[in-house]
Amino acid sequence: MRELTCLEITSVSGAYGDNMLANIGEAIGCAILGAVGGSWTVAILGGRGSHNWDLIGIGGGITALVGMIGGAVVGAVAGAVYTPYLGWDATLALGETLIVDVMKGLPGYQS
Repeated sequence: MRELTCLEITSVSGAYGDNMLANIGEAIGCAILGAVGGSWTVAILGGRGSHNWDLIGIGGGITALVGMIGGAVVGAVAGAVYTPYLGWDATLALGETLIVDVMKGLPGYQS
């Protein structure tokens, strides 16, 4: 197994090898982008999980509201924790994939 050079380390997404301040800025930017994207997508998916009527006879709006709020919180935490490990390039690719998937909608889902 060979040892990596400094150039190879800095060219890997998420490697954090060249400059400490730039690395901290990249990690913070990834965390913010991941938190916003994660809360947005998981809130949409949480709101879609409701039916017309829930168990106690109240409309599914309460269920959708709870799903959206819970999904936003869980998605923000998960995105903020996960994306700094990916690095900036992979975070942008993940964000683009999430946006495209949400705009396409869930396959097989009918309201």
